[in-house]
Amino acid sequence: MTLDNPVQQRQIPPLESLTAEKIQRAETIIRLGRAQGLAAAATQNGPGQGTTEEFLAVVAEMQSEELRFLALRTAETKRLLSQTGPLLFFATALGLLIAAGTGLSVERDSSRRALAELAPRESERKYRTLIQGVREYAILMLGLQGEIRSWNPGAERMTGCTQEEITGHNFSFFFSPDDVERGRPEEILRLAAASGQHEKQGMRVRKNSSRFLVHASYTASRDPNGQLRRFSDT
Repeated sequence: MTLDNPVQQRQIPPLESLTAEKIQRAETIIRLGRAQGLAAAATQNGPGQGTTEEFLAVVAEMQSEELRFLALRTAETKRLLSQTGPLLFFATALGLLIAAGTGLSVERDSSRRALAELAPRESERKYRTLIQGVREYAILMLGLQGEIRSWNPGAERMTGCTQEEITGHNFSFFFSPDDVERGRPEEILRLAAASGQHEKQGMRVRKNSSRFLVHASYTASRDPNGQLRRFSDT
């Protein structure tokens, strides 16, 4: 979980050293207790307090750094979302213009159908092109049931799954079994559909079964008629 943060990597050697020291001291106390009794072992507890405090201090620094890193990533994700908004608006407007031009030669009901179909299709194409260029952050496009439709390089880097491996699977694939059993993935999509956007922080599971912390933003996308078409997960 610290491979992408050099600051955290520098904390690993001191943490390993302190851990080894604590283990060694614990073994010494156990041996002393077996040889001379609990009273003799108890006299060894005091000096080890400094090691424990130093160990906890390093852990606290790593936790603080991880929270700082998470805040930076969250801010960057929101910035990227603010940039995608105008592009999606442009794509939708372009789709509307194309549909309107086509509708001049057909009946009114055919024009309305074209309007409903072309705008989301063009918007989705532009959106797919955009997210494929983002490599630092995971951006997913989900179907109405949470099935994964698109998968950018950032998502591949974060989870270890390629687009070919994951497309078509439900995004609950990256939730823990307990979260899936509690219905958390379905709850997230339900809240996003109801309010338009839902933010959630929690643990996810990589392809190799390791876990990582995410702060995800789920956005519901609707067509001009208000019909729910998809979700985005960033």
